[in-house]
Amino acid sequence: MLLVLLFHLSLLVLVRGQQITQQKYFACSQRESVNTTLLDVAVTSLIQCGAKCLEHSECKSGHICQGEDGTKLCSLGSDWPFGDCDVLQVNEKCSSYKIVNPCENGGTLNPDGYSCTCTSLWYDTFCQRYRYDCIESENSQTTVMAIQPKNYHTALLVICQQQQNSLVGYFTGQLAPGDLNKTYEQYKVGFLVGGSSWMGLETMHALTRQGEYRLTIKLNLFTGLQVVYDDFNVSSEAEGYSFNYSTFREDLSNYTDGFAAIPSIGSGSLVGLPFSTFDKDPYGCAARYGAGWWYDANCGPVLAYDPAFKRARWPDTSTTVKNARTFMFSFKLMRYY
Repeated sequence: MLLVLLFHLSLLVLVRGQQITQQKYFACSQRESVNTTLLDVAVTSLIQCGAKCLEHSECKSGHICQGEDGTKLCSLGSDWPFGDCDVLQVNEKCSSYKIVNPCENGGTLNPDGYSCTCTSLWYDTFCQRYRYDCIESENSQTTVMAIQPKNYHTALLVICQQQQNSLVGYFTGQLAPGDLNKTYEQYKVGFLVGGSSWMGLETMHALTRQGEYRLTIKLNLFTGLQVVYDDFNVSSEAEGYSFNYSTFREDLSNYTDGFAAIPSIGSGSLVGLPFSTFDKDPYGCAARYGAGWWYDANCGPVLAYDPAFKRARWPDTSTTVKNARTFMFSFKLMRYY
């Protein structure tokens, strides 16, 4: 048990750095407010004294003194009674320190002394950060949540849906002409259409740069038709928010790989091509179809929206293309960082 407590205290000091503010105090045989002492415990070191304090739910400070025979006594205090060092005489026989609340952003310290209970926005042992993605959400319902992907400079709002460890940005339902005819900036930051949403290219980039994600595109919400890509990632804005992937999962897909080149229907690969919108449209495809998407010079076989059918379009075989209900996009976590 002692080794466990020492380990926890050492880890706390190493990880949080400033959680225990230690200062040298002297002449503790003359210390004030002795009546605040909760417990006196024989110890062998300052770390052990600190561990005893962290173990006690009411302890706010620890005071360790060495007797003439070399034994050390740790007094656990319920407050921090001392002022500055210069108010005490110097004889270098004692040390005192206080335990500060390690919880950030409004969190409260748990009775174990090693973790915090956080408000809904914050996460991790000391409530020091936003969630990296929706996999860290405890909410089993669809909800709007602030996340901040690892090593990313700002927090992002996303729609989270806790289903098989998935983070979802999606369109569902019937779309009207013009619903997807948004500006480049809107596709970059994300937008809502009725009860549906576009996750945002910057969010996709921030997420997929921190680990391996699986992209599942639902082609029909009712029949389960889908295509699946492993290690799907979106590049930065400077690179046009182009995408790449490692493997098309034919074993998990009902249709063919619409992102790859399909010579039989005159389609080139969409990998590495910039995202297009009507106001940033190198091939004129976004204006032609009224939707932002990754287009090649032939406007692709894959369409997020075909105004002629008011549906999405995807190649179901190497020689035929079918219109499906508007896609549902979901990012499923493959490997956790």
